[in-house]
Amino acid sequence: MKKSVVMYFFYTLLIVILVLSYLWQRFQVTKMGYRVSHLESRRAKLGDEKKYLEMEKLNLSSLSRVEKIARERGMILPQKPRVIAIRESEHSHE
Repeated sequence: MKKSVVMYFFYTLLIVILVLSYLWQRFQVTKMGYRVSHLESRRAKLGDEKKYLEMEKLNLSSLSRVEKIARERGMILPQKPRVIAIRESEHSHE
């Protein structure tokens, strides 16, 4: 009879360990599922932010915007190129 009690206890303990292992595994799978979902959501938000920042970069560096700011600060385009040719004298190499 003592042997049957020990076997009953052993099998009961084994079943409890198996059930707890299964429940722990399911908990971990669920936890990882939430983590993956969160990371996918964050990735999508970062993708949207990247697109916004790229558009902002294009807007800020557009030629028309730069020209407008330059005009507001009093800068103007030169009327025509001013190039003055200087001849080299014979004495400059000495």
